[in-house]
Formats: sequence, C-alpha cells, structure tokens
Amino acid sequence: MKNQIMQQIRKIQKYILEDPTDYYILKKMTKFKRMPFYLKKVIKNYRTVLNIFFTKRLDILYVEMVLTTFCSLNCRGCAALMEYYSKREHTDLEKNIKSLSNLIDASDTIEHLRLLGGEPLCYPKLYDVLVYLNGQDKVKKVTIVTNGTLLLKDNIIKILKNDKFYVYISNYGNVSFKMDELITQLNKNNIKYTLGDVDNIWRDYGNLECRNRNPKQLNNQYTNCHVMCNSIINGQLHHCARSSHGTNIKKVPLKEKDYINLLDKNLNKKQLRKKLIKFFYHYVPYIEACNYCNCATDELKHIPSGVQNKKI
Repeated sequence: MKNQIMQQIRKIQKYILEDPTDYYILKKMTKFKRMPFYLKKVIKNYRTVLNIFFTKRLDILYVEMVLTTFCSLNCRGCAALMEYYSKREHTDLEKNIKSLSNLIDASDTIEHLRLLGGEPLCYPKLYDVLVYLNGQDKVKKVTIVTNGTLLLKDNIIKILKNDKFYVYISNYGNVSFKMDELITQLNKNNIKYTLGDVDNIWRDYGNLECRNRNPKQLNNQYTNCHVMCNSIINGQLHHCARSSHGTNIKKVPLKEKDYINLLDKNLNKKQLRKKLIKFFYHYVPYIEACNYCNCATDELKHIPSGVQNKKI
C-alpha cells in the first residue's frame, strides 16, 4: 500500500514540476519543507493534477524533437552529445512527420514542443516541419532553439509569424556571433523570441563510459535528475537527450523499457496512447542512460560554456 501511495505522489511531483529550476529548489530543501512546496504546486495546477486521476486525457506538457545532428558549433561538453557523432546527419522528414502525427493522434494536447539539433536552422526541411505543425491545433506552442550563429531564411520568417511559434536564442556570448543580427531580424518581423541569459557555465555530464552503479544509486540519481526533457530522435521517444543521443550513436545500450517507438506499425492508436500514459505518468525507477551520466550525482562538475573543439 505504501509503495502504491508513493508511486501516486511521484506521478504528481513529476507532472507539476513544470519548471526545471524547481529541481534545484527541491535539492536545497529538507524533506519536511518540501510538502508545502508540493501543495502549492498542486493548488496552482489542480486541474491538470485532477486530470491524471479522474479523466482519461493525455496532456503532454513538454517534448523535444531532434531534427539534425549538423551544427554550426562544435562545443566541448555539449549536452546533446554532438562531439561524439562521427557522422552528422539530417533526420528523415517523412519519419519526423509520421512520428509527430502518431504522437498527436494518441494524445489530447501537446502544450510545448521544442525543435532542436544540433542546430535546427541547419535542417533543410525545417520549413516543411513548421508548416505541418502550424496546422496541428493540438500542439499549442512550438519553439525553435538556436545558438545565435545563423540567420533565418525568408520562408522560415514567414511561417514563424504565426502565433504558436517562438524562437529561443541560447546566449553563449561572443560564440553566438550573429545574435544581434538575429534579434534585429526577429524584431523587424514581429517574431516572438526569448534571449537566454548569458550562459558562461555548463554542467558537465561526463563521458559515455558505464559507471557500474547499483540500482539504488541509479534510482536516487533518476529521482533527483532535473533533465527530464522527453527527447524524440528518429521516431524514438526517450526520457532525456542523454538516452536519445547516447543510444542513437550506440554508446548507451538501447533498452525496451526506456523508450517508445512512435513508428511501430504494430501499435494502434489505443495501444500507443496506453504506452504514452505509462511513459509520462507512471513511476520510473531509472533508465539505462543514468549509468552513463553524472547528472544528479556528486560526480557532476562544471565547465566553461561554448568552448570549441576542432571541427570534425
């Protein structure tokens, strides 16, 4: 009975902690002080919390899609593991659209979808993806995350004027050498955007060697991890980018329990929906990628942001 109650509490915790900074707040709190924090979040988000228990809705708060592993930068310690790719590639447009279509059909809403790379402005079929998403009423907000080194093409500017689209500029200071020009371009065309704070320090998640941690250590790591970004690459939905990219380059073992194949032809809409509810709402002890990552452990260190490796 106690385990069932704890599982329900974790479902609520995972769902209501919408802001990644909440995880940092929690780590600084004692267990006694966490309860008022959770209660406040429950009250603030009571409708969505009630939906988990009393309706059959599947509202996905946040998911990312990787469009390309090409990038205009080659940053040391990239959280998306770009420096580990020996061969860069653009993902297949047809597979991306089919993955999104299956995800959208099986859910009630997708509140926020972020398009990533690499650098998504390098993706030659970006316009086609945006046109498709613009016609999907279930998808409420779409953000392109760019590093401030490229400008927008005319067709991309035109589609981004639609209300659901946003641009997020990762601010790496001098490394983002076209940031000012990009901002001028966005302002001139009334495109909504956010400029990130100057990012001088990154978390270093470490190399891709197996840490050989025991299940208790992995469970504690996963429970305290703030990087729950729900990453899609090549039709596979993973709990985080370390898992999606790590398995994509075959540095992290691909475990069936850790991902959903959105392109699985053996899954009908009802079956996929059931898997998605389990993926987003059910208690997860840990994933395989935790054993290849230092996040939420004492081994986590910090490095200067935007330091460039030699181009591959």
